[in-house]
Amino acid sequence: MGSIYPEIFVIHHGQTEWNAAGRHQGRLDSPLTGKGRRQAVAMAGMLRRAVACAARPMAGAG
Repeated sequence: MGSIYPEIFVIHHGQTEWNAAGRHQGRLDSPLTGKGRRQAVAMAGMLRRAVACAARPMAGAG
C-alpha cells in the first residue's frame, strides 16, 4: 500500500571547485567538479518521477 503523502526531495548543489578547495561559496557561482557532475546525474535519475521541480539559475545548481 502506497503512502498518501508525496515524497519531497531537498537537494543542494553537487560538489563545486570551491567546495573541494574548502572555500565558502556564498552566492558566488563556481563550476562543478567531476564528482559534482556525477552527483547531478545521480539526482536526475531520482527526479525523473518528480511532479514539480525548482532550481536556482546557477551552474552549481546542477
